[in-house]
Amino acid sequence: QTAAPELNSPDFLEELRSGSEDALSRLDSELGPRLSQFLQVIMDVPEADAEELTCDVLLAVSQSIKGFKLDGRAKLTTWIFQIAKNRAIDFHRRCRPEEVELSEDSATVGDVKSFAGRNEELLGWLNDELDLLPEADQMLLKWRAVDIPYSDIAKWLGITDGNARTRHNRLKAKLVNADRKSVV
Repeated sequence: QTAAPELNSPDFLEELRSGSEDALSRLDSELGPRLSQFLQVIMDVPEADAEELTCDVLLAVSQSIKGFKLDGRAKLTTWIFQIAKNRAIDFHRRCRPEEVELSEDSATVGDVKSFAGRNEELLGWLNDELDLLPEADQMLLKWRAVDIPYSDIAKWLGITDGNARTRHNRLKAKLVNADRKSVV
């Protein structure tokens, strides 16, 4: 969250408050990429959504900058990243799947029997790759595929949220590498 010191200066804050297009443009160019990366990597927001949220955050900042007080308790950039964090949390709440109770005879996660057939070969390859993984890793991937939060997965697997996130990212990378090898 470290940003160029001039973004946290009183002069820059006054420029923003005055509605300076140059200040907004500088904020966007210097902080925009960092906000997007923060939203993707730390807050687990998909890339396209992270870019949209970044725009929303910068718009919110420009609209409410007059309410920010530079009193030594918080830097401007810290305040902006907090807004981004709150927007990401709201994003995940909106995307959270509705919880439904499954009956005994319903299909298990990943047990796909009906689809259009266009991806039959890819689905077969994916199932073969998943079969090579330990059951806990298979479940982690399947749970994340239906947007179950890392915090829930961590509880179920008896690991930390960070560990669940790291394992998920490594498993996705492993599947991407396996796909590249199969193409070659």
